[in-house]
Amino acid sequence: YQRDNLSYLFDRECCVVHNGTSTQSVTVGAWTALTFNAEQLDTDAMHDTSSNTSRINTPNAGIWLCHAYIKWGNLGAAHRSTSVGIKHSTEASLSPSGEGAVSHWWYAEHGAGVSRIIEASSGYVEVYAYLGGGSGTNIIVAEAMSHPVFSVVKIRDGV
Repeated sequence: YQRDNLSYLFDRECCVVHNGTSTQSVTVGAWTALTFNAEQLDTDAMHDTSSNTSRINTPNAGIWLCHAYIKWGNLGAAHRSTSVGIKHSTEASLSPSGEGAVSHWWYAEHGAGVSRIIEASSGYVEVYAYLGGGSGTNIIVAEAMSHPVFSVVKIRDGV
């Protein structure tokens, strides 16, 4: 018995969320969990749009493919250190260039993405953004075709 790729995904826990209505502030020098207020796909009630909106739940043990994309607002004339990270609830905190994070040096408006495979038991996954310097708070932009997106799909059962 063989299944095509699309049939395989329909049998998997899968969730894709985005934030399409508001910008989010990111505190300089601290990891900020990003929130998501809308769902594009949620096969197993893995996300809630009214509470703990930063989380996608991993309801059981398995290997999970996680991906996030964000677009930074104007970071000013100077280059700034930015990072995007994905962390499971069972893991210690992120570092800007540690496991689960991708670091960049940007100025003006730029997008950043990160993908990660996590082997985990039940819990939840979150996306974090980090701004390494500069003055004031910079924002993540929510606009047509470039709003923050976060997806999690189970690629294998068990751990």
